[in-house]
Amino acid sequence: MKLERALPELLLSLRRKLNERMKGERFGDELTFSQLEVLSFVESGPRTMERIAAHLRVKPPSVTAIVDRLEDAGLVARGKDETDRRITKVTATAKAARRLSERRERKEAAFRELLAKLSTRDRKELERILRILTS
Repeated sequence: MKLERALPELLLSLRRKLNERMKGERFGDELTFSQLEVLSFVESGPRTMERIAAHLRVKPPSVTAIVDRLEDAGLVARGKDETDRRITKVTATAKAARRLSERRERKEAAFRELLAKLSTRDRKELERILRILTS
């Protein structure tokens, strides 16, 4: 298999492996990918439903269903815009901040576990490569 084809597949495989390890550590009501995306997006501040839809690249009715479930779980709160009451803003709750923090900690631990399979030299090389790709 050519390198250009192998790398994306390997990166996807790594992501799947991390997700599998995280699923094995479930502690209750796991969130869907879309729900996590919304929580991460509103974590830094209130967002309108339209901005959330644009971020997810979905239609607003889809966002309504996602936000409804998050609101029922106590992870987000809806509020009206102070200047235009027709606009709904979504804000992450303190409970959401805790959940996201716990999730990040679990993901980092799972990733560290995978990185432990590499030698120090290989980890440094991987870090160097990732810095190039993400700059």
